[in-house]
Amino acid sequence: MKNKLRGEFHGKILRLPANETLRKRLKEKHREYKKRRAEFMRKNRVDGYGVLIGSDDTLLDAHYKEALFATLLKDGMVRTTRAYQQLKKTFNGYMNDVIFNNAVQVLSDYVNTGGSYTSGGSGFLDKKIFNDLLSDTEQIRLPKDLRLARQLRKKYHEYLGRITDHKQHPELPVKKTSLERDAYKARIIDVLRNKGSVDIVSLAEELESRYANSFKYNQFMQAAAVVRSYCQDGGQDVVGGTGL
Repeated sequence: MKNKLRGEFHGKILRLPANETLRKRLKEKHREYKKRRAEFMRKNRVDGYGVLIGSDDTLLDAHYKEALFATLLKDGMVRTTRAYQQLKKTFNGYMNDVIFNNAVQVLSDYVNTGGSYTSGGSGFLDKKIFNDLLSDTEQIRLPKDLRLARQLRKKYHEYLGRITDHKQHPELPVKKTSLERDAYKARIIDVLRNKGSVDIVSLAEELESRYANSFKYNQFMQAAAVVRSYCQDGGQDVVGGTGL
């Protein structure tokens, strides 16, 4: 098929979320990418030649993201294959599939979590935004699908294993934020297995009361989003995880 997008996002449809906080974040990022693209074009314009891209992929990255975010905000949805074909036409037949797939991945993350998985993204750093995001879907329920339930139990032991390894070998390097997320994931799954459901906001308030300033809202929210994804569809939207 001509102009067919290669990658995991072929045929994917991303829809504008109903949550107003997420919409606000999407608008902010769209302005950021639009400004970034304009700045790159201004700095790299050469009289008589136009904009020189060279080996720098900054322009493509900013252009792809700006176009995807703009389409979503304008039309309420993005059909990735159609967006790919339109961008390929804009660039006279040239497309960088790796950069485009990354741009779609970033958009998907902002649609679902406000950018909490995106490398370098600011995510959600305060309680108000955290609660606003989870207000419509604050309940996570243990999956009825036995396969997902069994696999979730394996993830639980995987998280506990990482924490135990760190305790036994504290001299080894470890990414603190990842370890914090694993601890929150294990705690959420533990409640799920015992009660069948988790009220995320209530659990966050409980942990905040117990651990005071050491409780990290952003890390907890990301952990909750990961566990919810594993419960709903086996973690199809989880980026960078080991999967089920």
